[in-house]
Amino acid sequence: MNEQKTRSKLNWVGSGDSKNDESLIKIANTIKQKHNITDLLYYQNFNNLEIKAKILYLQKVQDNYIIITDKTIFYPEGGGQVGDCGEMIIDSINIKIHDTKKIDDIVFHFINQQNADKLKINDINFINKEIIMLVNSDKRKKTSANHTATHLLHHALRLKLGNSVFQKGSYVDDIKLRFDFSYNKALTFDEIQWIEFKINQWIISNTKINIGIENKDDAIQNGVMALFGEKYDDKVRVVKVQNEDCKSMEFCGGTHVSSLGEIGLFKITSEAGIGGGIRRIEAKTGLEALNFVSSEMQKLYSAMQEHKIQNIEGNPLSKAISNLKNENKILQNTLLDSQSDLLLIHAKNNITIHNIFDIVSIKDLSISQANITLVINKKYAKVDKTIIFEYLKDDKQYFYIKLSKDFNKNSFEPILDEFIKQKDQKMQYKNTLKIYL
Repeated sequence: MNEQKTRSKLNWVGSGDSKNDESLIKIANTIKQKHNITDLLYYQNFNNLEIKAKILYLQKVQDNYIIITDKTIFYPEGGGQVGDCGEMIIDSINIKIHDTKKIDDIVFHFINQQNADKLKINDINFINKEIIMLVNSDKRKKTSANHTATHLLHHALRLKLGNSVFQKGSYVDDIKLRFDFSYNKALTFDEIQWIEFKINQWIISNTKINIGIENKDDAIQNGVMALFGEKYDDKVRVVKVQNEDCKSMEFCGGTHVSSLGEIGLFKITSEAGIGGGIRRIEAKTGLEALNFVSSEMQKLYSAMQEHKIQNIEGNPLSKAISNLKNENKILQNTLLDSQSDLLLIHAKNNITIHNIFDIVSIKDLSISQANITLVINKKYAKVDKTIIFEYLKDDKQYFYIKLSKDFNKNSFEPILDEFIKQKDQKMQYKNTLKIYL
């Protein structure tokens, strides 16, 4: 019965969480039947990164060894946040823990085969042996900063885009954060800048984070945000960031900084749609954010040097872009002049005279299709006699028509259709397109 309850809980996987193996579910139920585990210290004090504990279970499961202890300070994967890593010391041997997960309140610590070999697990009984457990403090701090930043991002998005914005998923580790939210269009550059500025303002304020256990219904009534689809107990953990400008309140079981200043810096690295009215923002904090900004600046400076753009006072990038646009415009005009002259010479030698109109074949002329209209209009602004310019590309026959004052589109269309019909009988083109200039 307990196993069925556990499995039903695991049918739904929260934001960014991975599904658990059936074998782990069975182990969790076995441990719960044998032991009364109450010391879930990872939930009580995130600043405690070292503890003594006793081994209750040590066994190989697939490619990893699983260690379960009577108490732990390791945060298990949940709520989109990755599990802690670190190490444990057994008989003066340091063993790396590379991941932590939780199933039905039982915390699983994972070690790989190489580390397990150090312990000679097959030769020694480790059950009830006392060990020292140490959380990787650097990874924990960076992950906590990114998790708190997701709360600030959620709040900032709702302030800027409206209360119809809701979190739809997240992923948090020590390198970056990913945040999915409901919104039906791309954010503008100004919106992204506003959100970044607002979050960094809150970080500079160094507001203290308040974390406590509250009654679920009372918390919701007081404005605390519960994520749609999440399942909560009657008593919930609430994370609050409150000052004059920021009123973020959410249910959350993850690790967080003590005050906002510990985040250091917040920088959005990408924003994109992932389908179904869901947008995704990726961002970095702290030194990772600073390294990202430095890398982007290096790319900019390299581009400036490549194009010999001087870093002058004012807005050098804006001036440089303006200069490049002017240079590009000059080059385009030069190209059009050259191609227009080429068209004029070509037309004299490749023109077919009809009673009503003339035809110029430009299928062998090296003019890009994008420039044909510009080139024709440049040299044939006004014509005394209607001219049809033929252009062939990829089995498509294009007819560019420059009408004289004797015709308009409606009056010339039947004449053109009859002409195309006669040509198609000979050439049999798959597609024919008409463009009136």
